[in-house]
Amino acid sequence: MKRITLLVLSCLFVSIGMAQNVNTITSELENILKQKSDELVDVNIYFKSQMAAEHLTYLNVKSDSKEVRREIVINELKKFSQQQQESVMSVINAETRSNNITDVTSHWIVNSINCKASRDVIYTLASHPDIKYIDYNKEEMMFQGEDQEFVGQDVRGSVSSMSDNITHVQADKVWDLGYTGKGVIVAVIDSGINTEHVDLKDHLWYDEGAQYPGYNFVFPSQAPIDDQGHGTHCSGTVCGDGTSGLATGMAPDATLMPLKVTNRSTGIGVGVDRMIDAVEYAADNGADIVSISIGWWVTSAANRQMFRQAFENTLQAGIVVAAAAGNNRESLATYPAPNNINSPADCPPPYLHSDQTIQGGLTSVISVGAVDENNVIAGISSQGPVTWANTTYGDYPYNPGMGLIRPDIVAPGASVKSLAYDSNTGYAIKGGTSMAAPCVAGVMALMLEKNPELTPADLCRIIETTATKLTQTKSNDYGSGCINALAAVRAIDFDVEAPYLSPYSFNNNVTTGTNQNIELTLINNGKESTSGMTNVTITTDDEYVSIVSGDASCGVMAHNGTASVSFTINVNTLVVDNHEFILNVNATNGNDSWNFDMEMKVTNPFFPPNNVSASVSGTTVLLSWSETNNATSYNIYRDGSYIANTEATSYTDESLEYGTLYEYTITSKRGDLETEHSVVTRAQTDDNPEKPSPTNVVATKSNNKINVTWNNGSNSKSANVYRLKDGLEETLVASEVNGVTYTDNSWGSLTDGIYQYGVANNYPANEVVYEEGFEEISLSTIPTTTNWYTYANWSGNGKLWSFTPSTPESFGGFDRYLGDNAAFINNTVTNADRVSYLVTPQLNFSEYNSNTVKLSFYYITPVWTDYPNDINTLQVKVSSTSNTDGWIDLWSSNKTNISEWTKVEIDLSAYANNSFYIAFVNVPGGGYCTGVDEMKISIEGNSESRIEWSDNIYKNVNIFEKDGVWNNSSNWVTNNIPSADDSHVIINANAIIDGTVEVNSLTINEGKTLTLNEGAKLTVNGSFNNTDPDAFVINDGAQVFQSNEDVAATFIMDVINPDSWSSDNPQGWQFITSPVKDAPIADIIPADSQYDIYKYEGHQDLEWRNIKSDDNEFETKFVQGRGYLMSYESETTACLKGNIYNDNTFLWDNLSFDAGKDLANFHLVGNPFAFDMDVDKLSFDDNMVNGLAIVTEEGGYQYDDISSIPVGDGFFVKTKAENASLSYGMRNANGEIAKSLNIIATSKAGKDNVVIKFEGKSEGFDKLNNFNKEIATVFVTDSGRRYGIYNSDADTEEIELSFEAKEIGNYTLSGTTNSDLEKVILVDKFTGEETNLLLEDYTFTATRKDNTNRFVVRLTHSPQSIENDCFIYQSGSDFVFNIKGKVQIIDMMGRIVYEDVINNEGAKVGVCDFTAGTYIVRVIGDKDVVTQKVVVY
Repeated sequence: MKRITLLVLSCLFVSIGMAQNVNTITSELENILKQKSDELVDVNIYFKSQMAAEHLTYLNVKSDSKEVRREIVINELKKFSQQQQESVMSVINAETRSNNITDVTSHWIVNSINCKASRDVIYTLASHPDIKYIDYNKEEMMFQGEDQEFVGQDVRGSVSSMSDNITHVQADKVWDLGYTGKGVIVAVIDSGINTEHVDLKDHLWYDEGAQYPGYNFVFPSQAPIDDQGHGTHCSGTVCGDGTSGLATGMAPDATLMPLKVTNRSTGIGVGVDRMIDAVEYAADNGADIVSISIGWWVTSAANRQMFRQAFENTLQAGIVVAAAAGNNRESLATYPAPNNINSPADCPPPYLHSDQTIQGGLTSVISVGAVDENNVIAGISSQGPVTWANTTYGDYPYNPGMGLIRPDIVAPGASVKSLAYDSNTGYAIKGGTSMAAPCVAGVMALMLEKNPELTPADLCRIIETTATKLTQTKSNDYGSGCINALAAVRAIDFDVEAPYLSPYSFNNNVTTGTNQNIELTLINNGKESTSGMTNVTITTDDEYVSIVSGDASCGVMAHNGTASVSFTINVNTLVVDNHEFILNVNATNGNDSWNFDMEMKVTNPFFPPNNVSASVSGTTVLLSWSETNNATSYNIYRDGSYIANTEATSYTDESLEYGTLYEYTITSKRGDLETEHSVVTRAQTDDNPEKPSPTNVVATKSNNKINVTWNNGSNSKSANVYRLKDGLEETLVASEVNGVTYTDNSWGSLTDGIYQYGVANNYPANEVVYEEGFEEISLSTIPTTTNWYTYANWSGNGKLWSFTPSTPESFGGFDRYLGDNAAFINNTVTNADRVSYLVTPQLNFSEYNSNTVKLSFYYITPVWTDYPNDINTLQVKVSSTSNTDGWIDLWSSNKTNISEWTKVEIDLSAYANNSFYIAFVNVPGGGYCTGVDEMKISIEGNSESRIEWSDNIYKNVNIFEKDGVWNNSSNWVTNNIPSADDSHVIINANAIIDGTVEVNSLTINEGKTLTLNEGAKLTVNGSFNNTDPDAFVINDGAQVFQSNEDVAATFIMDVINPDSWSSDNPQGWQFITSPVKDAPIADIIPADSQYDIYKYEGHQDLEWRNIKSDDNEFETKFVQGRGYLMSYESETTACLKGNIYNDNTFLWDNLSFDAGKDLANFHLVGNPFAFDMDVDKLSFDDNMVNGLAIVTEEGGYQYDDISSIPVGDGFFVKTKAENASLSYGMRNANGEIAKSLNIIATSKAGKDNVVIKFEGKSEGFDKLNNFNKEIATVFVTDSGRRYGIYNSDADTEEIELSFEAKEIGNYTLSGTTNSDLEKVILVDKFTGEETNLLLEDYTFTATRKDNTNRFVVRLTHSPQSIENDCFIYQSGSDFVFNIKGKVQIIDMMGRIVYEDVINNEGAKVGVCDFTAGTYIVRVIGDKDVVTQKVVVY
């Protein structure tokens, strides 16, 4: 009979439910094999045959002892894996001897093998019939999304104090019952522990004969030391006993098995195999509970299946697992259900709650979420459900709906106090589901002390059914509620023979006013069954509570059997919420009687709404939720702010912004009571649909009105009409116009100028207005103000020509000739004959005898209303002399009534070859006045050039005459923007330059300004006349190129925002210098702000000398070419006034050197010019270190990888011998730049770099301390000194690279080179990873406590550099390549300016894409690297 039984069991060994996977190699591994074709790859080999759960279940029922059952299951798993792996192991052993496979580990908790294998071996193994799949064993980031705050001993309380999470779950009350976790082993799989912390060291588990507690799977020969803090904190939540002053552990007498799996302090490096190693170790060495606070997010199906198989087997071995659900809630928009829970917390639980209506398989994993101190779900706690339908298990489908509810339970996980890893007596605060999982593990330790025979299913069932309910049903946010240690321990059976009845569960929350049904479930904790009926009665002494129905009975209850009874009570409406009372329960069965109390509470169950969902249509969000008992209405919150109240269970939020993510929460309301907020529901509105601009905008003048027409964009709801004057003044003249026309009736009241009309469309939901470019229209009533014309007023007092403004020279230098008796009185001219002449200076246009010469002007001769026949006459005459005789009539108004300004043009070509005068003559006729304005002589073909009159000498000029921007032609009298060919430009209005401008010569008239905005470049090739610094303003970021002495200017310097750097060092610093000579330093000192201005004096003991010092050693004016250190209290501007330095060369000579004092050899110098310095033109003599450093916007230093020094900026240089000098010229005598490697470190605080030069071993440029202390630094250390620029030999093959993090976080190293390096291999000594920085960046995690000597750079110089062979040549406007490979074109600063892959010989790259200069072209082929120098002219 025994033989038959064994044959039957052998059929159960293999689970045949998983079909063969045709694709044995996973897609991720396929991609890795393509990238690492010649490397050994870390893989997990998963076998088709896995131990059948049915067989292990059969073995479990053969023994009543949990310990014996564990031993049987583990032995069976080991034997099974050994047998199933035998064939594959023979192949692996053979390949191991050939070095094609290394680091082989055989697993039994799941039938799998981990190893490192070559690509060919992997493909060979993939065809083996026993193998289901092979997957890449990827090391992934752990500890995502957790708040953390290291506070050392500051959180310690008195000896009697305890962390809040202990009292939150009532673990302290369990201690009062005598249960502290004694005898229970809890394995914590994490980053290790501080083995010397006084709150842990007495509770550590040691293997027999072991030197260290637990096990270190990263460095097996070392103690499992925590150098990240995560594992120590989690372990303290399990069993921190408070020796140092603060009790942090749920089970202070439990035994801790620390299992270190994370790699160093990076939080990276946990492959699936290491987790399997740790689970096996825990199972094989007697762990009762496993706490896992690390997890894989959105991992592969292969990984998930390995985890599930492993934890199916631990379930059979009787080992329960508390796993953190993950901290991914903030990524729900990107990874919604069913992909928001970490693995292995997504594995099924050991017990299925009744609310889990879709059934499936089981494992030992209890999934744990996190709540805050108010039992509100933590903002990062991951949200279920999950599904296994897309794996070979095929259960818990989600479509969407149901799936597998995750988490099972929640526990305190916000601002949790526990143990610090960097102090043997200190404490720390962290938050996340990582802190909640060990809380649950600790509570289960208390339960197992009371009853060690509890199975994982028992533990899960008890903690879920006794949890503090936070939702009406088990939910994907709160699970079954918050774990309640006291209730869970009380619910555990007792080890007695006779029947023993106790409450298993009951609803202890009741409401007022109506009859309340009390459901009480009894459990028989004794080993004998009850007999017959059990009568149960409830009573109470509470005056507000009446028993409506207090007697019930139930039938026979076996060992651990349950039975339910019902009662009815009524609570008076006078009772308020939170009123507590006792129901006394008496149960009798024959001669046995049991009494216990039920603690009741009036709560009028009142929960936040559940099942909140959101649907989106355009910019409208429809919210809906399930009705909440006892709620009379609901408050809706958007992005944390209240927006509405409704009695319905839905709400429509309209008119939102397009393409915006919104967060909604709902609260239940009853009177003045309001619940906590529901779980955050996110909704993103649709992207903005196409909203075209209006088109065909046309503006036309009709009388004193402007008619504007246009075509509206599709779907627009209305239009706005704008008016723009002279390109500057914009006015909204009409809004929300319906239709496609508008009439502007205000035209008659407008002042002179060029006007444009534009139309903007408005779209629904307050969307962005899309504007059409303005249509230009001129105001034809030019001019209308008295400030712009000369007139004669005939009011009876004898006044003739009266000038407005008072000096006629404003109109071009006119003489005023009125005859012999003419006299000037008070800016008017009187003459008895009342005929007056306004005469020009002598004119001569013989130079333009081949051109047409025209006179143009505007005139007006209005009539008096009372005297319609009294009209003056305006005449224009010409004469060869300026006397009153000999004038020839050219034109006359003939007493015409002209009430608006009218333009006249007269041909003067007949007089152009001789000198002549023009007179404007007023002939009295009793009229009111005659006016003339805008007198202009134009020469055909000469762009309407205005004549500038001066001592009878004329010249071509272009005058800027209207305030506005330089590039608006209507601001110039010629209606043309000047060029370098114009002989002279006069600024006679306030001008602004935004772009690049080049002129021949330039004058700024008195009272006018020329302003250069950021990015502007002004070049003056000839004379530049300006003596008023306020008239010429150079904003930060603008440049001026000119060579004139005494050109005055004001330089506006932007002072950086001091809050843009570190919170520890809120003061922002910058290096400055003055681009104008002799600028007073006092001019930049703010009157109402804190400031500091320093100059560097490294040869002095003080190093930096503050202008505020009392030693009178600080100069009063900026020294040309010297740099200064400046900081203001707040972001502002500083003004420097003086004359622009007019040379394009500069010499910094006699820079000091002190062999005994390093600080003396640094010199803070500055750009002395009003233009950006080209670093290529800096020449360092032999006594200087070849290199410099500037301060970056983030507050760090940048070394040598710099193309220019901006106007107003300073920089550090360094001397290495006496009599050193620096000049602005060629960088090296031969024009070459040293071959170098630039390595850049990037962090969230900013960038840092180190430059390694290959021009021979010599003095380098020391690493300077960053002003922003949060920027991580990268440097080379040599003989104890840190270098930012390191000079190495040309054939150097390996350099130690140092890195210093300022906080825990992710960092990236990248590299560029202008040399013939074939490979730059960065070796991470912590992780063992190797990365070629010429091909990819390296991202890693580090902390401030890491050893700085973390990296090595290994250099491979190309042995086949063919710099002298031509593989690239220029043909016309193209570079032509006769080579294939990865192409990099590098400028002389070492920057890669072009990068691409050339697949075909003869490929072309446009030369016009590169500025003039010398470049190195590097081609990286399959076997070598070649370089060639090219010059672009």
